[in-house]
Amino acid sequence: MENNVGGRKEKEGAREGAKPRERGRPRKWETSRARKQAYAVRRRERDQLLEGLLLAMLNAHWEDPELLRTVSLGDEAEAVTALTAYFRKRHWSRASKLPRAQVGEEGTSRGDP
Repeated sequence: MENNVGGRKEKEGAREGAKPRERGRPRKWETSRARKQAYAVRRRERDQLLEGLLLAMLNAHWEDPELLRTVSLGDEAEAVTALTAYFRKRHWSRASKLPRAQVGEEGTSRGDP
């Protein structure tokens, strides 16, 4: 059977209702609805975990009196902002303050944590 575009021949069964071979990666979800439902489940689980983490951090005892006052008396947005600043200042900069690790003979690092 001739195709009128470019004079190419079509494969047999292409127009006879045969399902064409799908290209690309196999689908993970059958439908768009299933994909959206799976995303909603993941999002709900993530929100529950973050809510638990926030509650634990709000109820924790903080040594810094200013942070303790902000977390205890402020609203959630102020508490999250204060906790984020606290951890960025205290914990994220630790790597730059630690002495450089010495490289051993096997190629593994041997430094004090």
